Amino acid sequence: MAEIDADLSERIERLEKDRDRLRRLRAGDALVLPDVIVGLIEHLREADIDSEVVDHYRDAWVLTYAVYRSRLDPWLEEFGGVMLMDPGYLALMVRSFRAAELEPEDPQIQQLADDTVEWMVNAWDSDALERSFERGLDDPTANSLLAAQWADRPAWVRVTELIVQGLQERGIEHSRP
Repeated sequence: MAEIDADLSERIERLEKDRDRLRRLRAGDALVLPDVIVGLIEHLREADIDSEVVDHYRDAWVLTYAVYRSRLDPWLEEFGGVMLMDPGYLALMVRSFRAAELEPEDPQIQQLADDTVEWMVNAWDSDALERSFERGLDDPTANSLLAAQWADRPAWVRVTELIVQGLQERGIEHSRP
């Protein structure tokens, strides 16, 4: 009986996730965002990240993608699938979103930044890392919009500063991760 109950509970959980996924698809994420970004959003939802925070992330992507699609598509094509399939990257995403409520001086913020820099350096060879930055949004307006999206989360601002600093300490010059 316990095995049957566990099996039914697992099926119910999968069906609830499928129902939630269908609800979000009806909401239109897949209509306005590329699959890789929809996949990242799905991953955050499945990791039980606060829905308001995930919606904020989605909205930032909708705005950015609408304005800079031609620049983002090549970057997403080259790097997006790799990130979505990398368990290390997905774990960092979840940690980043959970860190939103931490104080900027919390030691977890420094550890997250260090781990992110380590992932970036190890996941991509130097040429891929350079191409990733070259295809980024080197646009002051876009960067201001993105920075404003996260300004109300001081821990995120701090982790971004620490990532840039960590990259610079490794001789990788880039104004933002």
